[in-house]
Amino acid sequence: MRTRAQVRHLLRPDDDAYGTDEVDRHVTAWLAAHPDFTPKHDGPTRDQWDALIPG
Repeated sequence: MRTRAQVRHLLRPDDDAYGTDEVDRHVTAWLAAHPDFTPKHDGPTRDQWDALIPG
C-alpha cells in the first residue's frame, strides 16, 4: 500500500516504485503463501469492449 500511495501521489514513477527489492520480497512471499493463486481477467472481453465503444 505504501508503494501504491507513492505512485498515486506522483512521488515516484510506477517503474521505480514497483521495481524495488521491498516490493519484490513482499510479492514473492505472498505468492509462496498462495501457491494455488491464478490471476484472472476482471474486465470486459475485447468483443464486449468493441461493442460498447464506437470505432
